[in-house]
Amino acid sequence: MTDEQYLEQARRRAESKLIKMKIIHKLYSSDPQQLTQNERLYLKQWVADLKQGKDRNLLNLRDSMLPKEGSSKLTVNSIEAKSLYALNSISRVNIDRERHGSFAMNDIILELSHFLDEDVVNKVETQIYSERMRQEWGLSKDFSAIETRNKEIGLVLNELEELAWRSAGQFDEGDLKNIKNMVSIKRNKDFFDQ
Repeated sequence: MTDEQYLEQARRRAESKLIKMKIIHKLYSSDPQQLTQNERLYLKQWVADLKQGKDRNLLNLRDSMLPKEGSSKLTVNSIEAKSLYALNSISRVNIDRERHGSFAMNDIILELSHFLDEDVVNKVETQIYSERMRQEWGLSKDFSAIETRNKEIGLVLNELEELAWRSAGQFDEGDLKNIKNMVSIKRNKDFFDQ
């Protein structure tokens, strides 16, 4: 996977996670009737994908309802005031139209996704998939697929994955020397240049 492919996948996953978190929050903390028509449709398709998707398994549950491409054309200046207010309601987040107006929203969402607890979405998806496994395999009603990894380990692994990706994009002294050698081919080597 190239750097560009990794970044695009991370952006799409962050968008998907934000939508899923909003739906879960509305379902469990307020009246489910407050879901918009689009959110209800998304929820219906999300559950159907987890329960019936042929390519869905325990390893790729988080890729359920992943958009084919991110919303790269949307900028901070182009979103509604209430959406900007919702993003700014996240602790320690202050997005300003003057300073961040030309920033792509999918990059902002990618950065903000680190503040959202991915574990909630993972548990919901795992429970829905467990129901599918119970039906397909004739398992007992108390069967539940669980992710045995500690939540803290998952957070550390996600952070290390991002850190490795970001550090791979930085030049070191060897890279700088190679670039200088490529640009200055045969410079200062002959009598004319000296």
